Amino acid sequence: EQRVADELKEKELRKAAEGRLAAEQSARLAEQSPRALLARARTVYVYSDTSYFEEAQLQNELRKRDEFEAWRMVIVDGSKGSNFADILVEIDRPLFTFTFTYEIMDRATGIVLATGKVTAVDGNAAAPKLASRIVEEMRRARGESKDRKK
Repeated sequence: EQRVADELKEKELRKAAEGRLAAEQSARLAEQSPRALLARARTVYVYSDTSYFEEAQLQNELRKRDEFEAWRMVIVDGSKGSNFADILVEIDRPLFTFTFTYEIMDRATGIVLATGKVTAVDGNAAAPKLASRIVEEMRRARGESKDRKK
C-alpha cells in the first residue's frame, strides 16, 4: 500500500512540475514580440509546400531587393539550412486556385510572424509579388518608411 501511495504521489508531483514548466515556457513565448523577432532576423530559409513553386524562385527575387543587401540578410539553403535560419518562409498554393500563400515563422520559437497571399498564374509571376510582400512585412517590423526603393 505504501509503495502504491508513493507512486501516486510521485506521479502527482511530476504532473505538477510539468504543468509549471509548460506555464513558464508559455509565458516566455508570450513575452516575445513577433515584430521584434522579424526585425532582428538576419538569415532566411525558404520552403515550398507545393509543386507549383520552387524555392529558388523566391530566393532569386529576394536577392534582387536592395533592402536585403542593406539589412545584411542571408538566404540559407539545403537540407540543414532550416536549422540555421532565424526565420522560415513557407510558400503554398491551395489546390485548384491561383493563390500563393506565405507564412513567416521564427525558427527558434515557432511563433508565426506574418502571413499573407498573392494571386498569380504561376510561380514565375508569384515570386516577385511574394518578395515584395515579405520585404514590406520586414520593413514594417523594422519601423522603416515605404519610400525605400523596391
